[in-house]
Amino acid sequence: MRSKLTLLWLAVVMVMVSGCRAAIRHAAPPELIGMAAPDGFPSSVRLVTTDLHAFTALAPAFFGGIRAAATDGTVDIPALSG
Repeated sequence: MRSKLTLLWLAVVMVMVSGCRAAIRHAAPPELIGMAAPDGFPSSVRLVTTDLHAFTALAPAFFGGIRAAATDGTVDIPALSG
């Protein structure tokens, strides 16, 4: 009986572990995430791009704005996920 329980437990664990690896997730299309912004904020609040040249062009002003806003030396960032 104990070996059957062990085999059942092993099968359950293997199914759970394989579920984490089985589904392939594709990157979101850039046109869907480029203009996304939290409610109440303009789209310029985010610096999201898959184009290195666009990032290089936008980054200095973006990070300069962060430096200017950090008057007390700290930066508060709302972390968004999903």
